[in-house]
Amino acid sequence: MQNTAANGRVIEGRAAPTRKSLHDSKKHAMMLTTKHNQKTKEGPNPMEIPEIKNLIETQFHRLLPNDKFVDATIKPFEEWDGDQFLRIIVVYDTKNRNQLLDTDQTIALRREIHERLEKAEESRFPLIGFVVKSEAKELNLAD
Repeated sequence: MQNTAANGRVIEGRAAPTRKSLHDSKKHAMMLTTKHNQKTKEGPNPMEIPEIKNLIETQFHRLLPNDKFVDATIKPFEEWDGDQFLRIIVVYDTKNRNQLLDTDQTIALRREIHERLEKAEESRFPLIGFVVKSEAKELNLAD
């Protein structure tokens, strides 16, 4: 099955996105960003980095018991418009030979971290990524 996207690119095996679906996706993203921006600008004092790291480690062990939490790099940053975020890189090691985490579990972990930060009234939105320990060394993220 071949479909052609708006830019003429062929997409195999699935329907090409329409202008309406792309517009709806952008509209939804803007709505979420606007909601977040309002919370950020009105938000209370942020949590301390060690508290956030402890929260991440605790939830990692709970949701990914077969993998090893190595470290979490947490860097607050502010965009040009004043919105504040937390850039979080979770470094892990795994017994799995292909070094991949279970996607369902990482999604659950992201959701859990976000919800717990929200409950703690942390107004900075977490942007969370995962890096295996061997790659983290190359990126200077782990010892």
